[in-house]
Amino acid sequence: MDFTLNIKVPGEVTRLKSFFYSFIRHNTWKKFRNLCLIEAQMRLKKEWVRGYPYILKIDPSNACNLHCPMCPTGKRLGQRRFGEMRFETFKKVIDELGEYCYRILLYGQGEPFIARDLIKMIKYASDRNIGVSISSNLNLLDEKTIDKLIESGLEHLIVSLDGTSQQSYQQYRVGGNFEKVIDTIKTIIGTRKKMGKNYPIIEWQYLVMRHNENEIEEAKEIAGKLGVDVIRFSPFSFIEPITKEDLERWVPRKEQYSYYRTDGHEKQILNTSSSCSWLYRTAVINWDGGVSPCCSFHMTGYPENDFGNIQKQTFKDIWNNELYRNSRRLVAGRIQSQEGEDQDGKINSPCDACDMIVFRKKEKIR
Repeated sequence: MDFTLNIKVPGEVTRLKSFFYSFIRHNTWKKFRNLCLIEAQMRLKKEWVRGYPYILKIDPSNACNLHCPMCPTGKRLGQRRFGEMRFETFKKVIDELGEYCYRILLYGQGEPFIARDLIKMIKYASDRNIGVSISSNLNLLDEKTIDKLIESGLEHLIVSLDGTSQQSYQQYRVGGNFEKVIDTIKTIIGTRKKMGKNYPIIEWQYLVMRHNENEIEEAKEIAGKLGVDVIRFSPFSFIEPITKEDLERWVPRKEQYSYYRTDGHEKQILNTSSSCSWLYRTAVINWDGGVSPCCSFHMTGYPENDFGNIQKQTFKDIWNNELYRNSRRLVAGRIQSQEGEDQDGKINSPCDACDMIVFRKKEKIR
């Protein structure tokens, strides 16, 4: 979730507009000053950052009710135990960082509605002038909760729905119920209208894969009939390692919907970035309070890669600690000697395993 614009992806412009409206709606002088400070320091590639992240990505639960075959949560990978965030932990984060924050992405590696305090969290943040977005497979939301969800002030609801029938949908969303998701979307839109609300914005996110890429036009028709605000067709991505069989089964043939191309047994990632905004704009906080440098599963799935824990420290104590500073220097290309490395010559930052850094090292070798 790097908020970069790719106008080739349908729905991307509408999505970006929603973030712009959220910025206007929740702006204050203090937030805007902090944002300008962060953006300037990111471009200067500062190691020690004044100001604080203006986007929070908080995972209310890393557990999920589905078993998607290529999802790390669905495959039960990683070493962080499953659980849900306590409201007290969430409140501590908001009380410390809320005055700088425009938007909270209240979702991560799991299904948000597993967290029993989710509605309470949304309302607490909304009442403090912060836009809240959640992403859900929508299989657990019952009708009794829909009124509370809309009244909570939720600004943006992303619905993961990959297909136009139970047959295509269940190939990836194993254990999901297509008709229940469709009915729930209808109920949310109907209730929103009855209550005279404009929010939450409903975004249908459709992961494009080999088995459902021929249903894109049909999905657009269904979206129009449902009255969702935007349908967005997103490229599918893997958690390593993958096989040639995986590529052939899941990667769509239409290049505009793919991060990958194949060359024999090799996989190449398209559009590799050369910069990282996560270490400046966004704080990623796991359900147990662990602070990750970004939202990749390599970070969030393994507590040993945490930069700190907000249940034991303040975020402000973590934000410019050794791990954060080394990571910013690494991304900036400033770590070239033994400084910032341990006795074995390994850089003291889990970001050293990031695709961007690995790609840069390969380019240097060439």
